[in-house]
Amino acid sequence: MEIVAVDDCSVDSSWHILSEYKRRYPCFRIYQNESNLGHTKNFEKALSLCNGEFIALCDQDDIWHYDKLKLQLANIATHQLIYHDSAFMDHYGNLINKKMSDVINLYSGDNSNVFLFLNCVSGHSCFFRKTLLDVILPFHPNHFHDHWIAYVAANIGTVHYISECLVNYRQHPDSSTDILNKRKILDRHYHENRDIKKLEKELYCIQKKRKSKRNAFIYRQIWGLKSKLLWSQIFGKSRS
Repeated sequence: MEIVAVDDCSVDSSWHILSEYKRRYPCFRIYQNESNLGHTKNFEKALSLCNGEFIALCDQDDIWHYDKLKLQLANIATHQLIYHDSAFMDHYGNLINKKMSDVINLYSGDNSNVFLFLNCVSGHSCFFRKTLLDVILPFHPNHFHDHWIAYVAANIGTVHYISECLVNYRQHPDSSTDILNKRKILDRHYHENRDIKKLEKELYCIQKKRKSKRNAFIYRQIWGLKSKLLWSQIFGKSRS
C-alpha cells in the first residue's frame, strides 16, 4: 500500500500537513513541484509516480468507506477498471438521501460507445490496473480525466460496476462537477459554460427518468443549448 501526493506549489499549509503524515506513516510518498503544473499535468505526474499494481484516485474531499479498496480489489478480476455507486452528501458532510445510481445509469461492459456522450465513472470511484497508464497518458485535452480513463479502459477491456455505495461524495455549491445540476439554480447563465461539442455525440448513458427516446434527447440537448447561447448573446448584448 502506498499513498502518493504531489503538491502543486500550494500557498497554504498543505505541504506541512503532507510532511507530518509522511513522518507518521511510511506508506506516504510526497513530492513538491518546483513550478505550478496545473490540475491535469499534476495529475499525470502523480499517476506516473505510482508503483502499485492497482491505482485508486483521491483528489476531492470525499469520505471513503473503510472497505472500499478491499472490495474493489476482490472484484476487479480481469477487468481493466472497477468503480462503484456513491452516496451524495452536502458540503457540511450530511447525507442527502440520494446516490449516484439515482441520477445516472451506471454501466458494466466493454462497449466504449457508452462513454462517448456522457460519463458515468467518477474519478473518486475509479480503481484500475497500473498497466492502463500506458494508454491513458497523457490525458486527452478535451475530456475530464475520469471520462477519458473510463473510455480507454472500455476500448481495451471491460469496465465493471459495484452496486454498493463505497464513498460519500461531497457536493459543494461551486464544485466543477455539478452532477446534481444545482449550479444553474445559483447562476442562470451556467449553460454558457457547457461544452456543446461534447453533446454532439452518440448517447447511451443518460440521466434517469427521461421519457424521450435517445435521439430525441440528443437533438433537444444540442439545439436547446445552441438556442440558449444565441438568445444570451443577442439579448445579453442589448442589455449592456
